[in-house]
Amino acid sequence: MDSKNATLPGVFGGLLTFLGGPHSCIGYKFAVLEMKALLFHLIRSFKIELAVPPEHIQPRHGIVTRPTLKETGELSLPVIVTVV
Repeated sequence: MDSKNATLPGVFGGLLTFLGGPHSCIGYKFAVLEMKALLFHLIRSFKIELAVPPEHIQPRHGIVTRPTLKETGELSLPVIVTVV
């Protein structure tokens, strides 16, 4: 996170979906806390493993960096998700 944004009140991490300033959403902190709690629960409930060896994955650079399979060039990251 940019150090300049850390000192600005009202907007969480530059997330503008709740606006900022005097017209900001009064419940944005609760909404962010709710999202964190949901992610925490989901991450603890599942085990996520790679379906291919890490050597078969390479980064593909664009606007964002995404995983690509070396053999096929397919933009995907195959994973195995099991319930814990």
